[in-house]
Amino acid sequence: MSVTPLQAGVAGWLKAGTIEGSKQPYSPAILGVSMQVVSEKSHWYDKNGSAVHEVPYADPRKGLRPTTLRDAKKLLLGPSVTNVLSMLPKPGLINWKQEQIFYAALTLTREESESDQQFYYRVIADSKEQAKKAAAKGTLIHGLIQRGIEGHDYEGPPEYIDTIISVIGWLAKEFGKTSWISERTFAHPLGFGGAVDLHSPQVVIDFKTKDFNHADIEMGRVKGWPEQGIQLAAYREGVGHPKAQRINLFISRSNPGLVHPYYWDEKDNHWQVFCDALRLWKSLKNYDSAFE
Repeated sequence: MSVTPLQAGVAGWLKAGTIEGSKQPYSPAILGVSMQVVSEKSHWYDKNGSAVHEVPYADPRKGLRPTTLRDAKKLLLGPSVTNVLSMLPKPGLINWKQEQIFYAALTLTREESESDQQFYYRVIADSKEQAKKAAAKGTLIHGLIQRGIEGHDYEGPPEYIDTIISVIGWLAKEFGKTSWISERTFAHPLGFGGAVDLHSPQVVIDFKTKDFNHADIEMGRVKGWPEQGIQLAAYREGVGHPKAQRINLFISRSNPGLVHPYYWDEKDNHWQVFCDALRLWKSLKNYDSAFE
C-alpha cells in the first residue's frame, strides 16, 4: 500500500512520540467517548448529546425533515451553541458579508437594459453564492482535518494536503503528546448542546477557515471576534473542562498550508454572556430547554 505525504507526516510525529496514539490514535473506541460527526446546522441536541437535526414526517414514506422548535419542545431538545449565539450581534460575520456584496458589485458587469433594482438583486444573489462556496470549502477542510487527526488515509483534493499537515504539525509542536478528542457532541444541563472540533482536558480548539495571507497575519488582521470566544466558552463548559484554554485556529482557504492560532485570555466574561444569551433565547422562544 502506498504512503501518502499526509500519512508519512503523521507517522513521523507518532514515531517521535509527539502525539499519543496507535494505528488510529483518536478513534472513539480508543478514547472511550461517544462521538458523532455532525454540523452545527443540526441545531438541536437531546439530553445525551446526540444531534437531532431531522425528524420523520407524519407520513414516514416522505422520509425526514428539518427539526423545528415545535419538535424540540415535544422531544425535549436543546438548541445548539450556534443557535443560541444567534441572539447576539456578529460584527465579524456582518463585515464579511458586506465585503462579499462589495466584491460582487465590483466584479459583475452591468447589462445595458438592467435597472438599478435588477442589478441590486443580482449582486446580492452573487454574494450569497460566494458565501455558499466558502462555506462548502470550509466544511470540506474541517472533514479532511478530522480524518487526518484520526489517522485515516487522505481522500481529498491535492491542494489541501499541505493544510492538513500544517494543522497536525501545529498541534504536535504546540501540545506535544496529547490525546485529542475530535468532533465530540455534548449536552449541558442548562439546556444546550453542540459539537466541538477538537479538545482535551487542557484545551478546546475551534477551527475557522477564511481567506488570509502572511501579510494579514503580520498586520494583525487574523484574530478572533467576541462571538468566537463566547462560542468556545460554551464548548468548554459543555465538555466538562471549564478551565481549558480556548483557541481559534484560523486556516487559510486562499493559501493552503497557512494556519494561525488565536489564544483567548481569561479576562473576559464570555461564559456569562453566553448564559445571558441562553436566557434570552429561552424567553423569546417561550421554551425552557434545561435538561432535568
